[in-house]
Amino acid sequence: MGIKITYYYSACVTIETIDCKILCDPWFTDGIYDGSWFQFPKINNPLNLIGDVDYIYVSHIHPDHYDFKFITDYFEMYGQKQILIAEHNPNYLLYKMKSDGLEPHVVKSEEVYKINNTEVQLIPFKTGSINDIDSALSVQFPYENKLHTVLNTNDIIMNDSFITMLNKHFPEIDILLCGYTGAG
Repeated sequence: MGIKITYYYSACVTIETIDCKILCDPWFTDGIYDGSWFQFPKINNPLNLIGDVDYIYVSHIHPDHYDFKFITDYFEMYGQKQILIAEHNPNYLLYKMKSDGLEPHVVKSEEVYKINNTEVQLIPFKTGSINDIDSALSVQFPYENKLHTVLNTNDIIMNDSFITMLNKHFPEIDILLCGYTGAG
């Protein structure tokens, strides 16, 4: 197996290699954004559908990406998992998670997080604004004499400098997850 991606809903996917399974941006709690966002069609029992994972990646603080209730329900069913978030300054997601009682692992901007043969990187999207909150996730895995790359850019609206940086660090991308359009 190379890299397997499973799409669930909105920005929620799992990215899996033989080394690890990463749950990205799980949102399944209805009524976020002050009761205005609901899932349609409703996914029954997403906990069973997703199954056990090794890591949870949260790209940014918006409630359709960081769903505290779902994460705590997930932990109750499958046990604590390491939550990966990107380095930002200020890091609103880190502050929110800590206030919710979670202890995420902040992956440094240039850090390559190695899980056996799988390499994971978190790329903070930085425009120079104090409101920079989003990040991208790359998962690279060697398979059949080729380094395969999945890049999950979530809600990032690409600008020239970000595209140039991606081209420099990831000259060959096998699968690009981008441009989610609203909640589903």
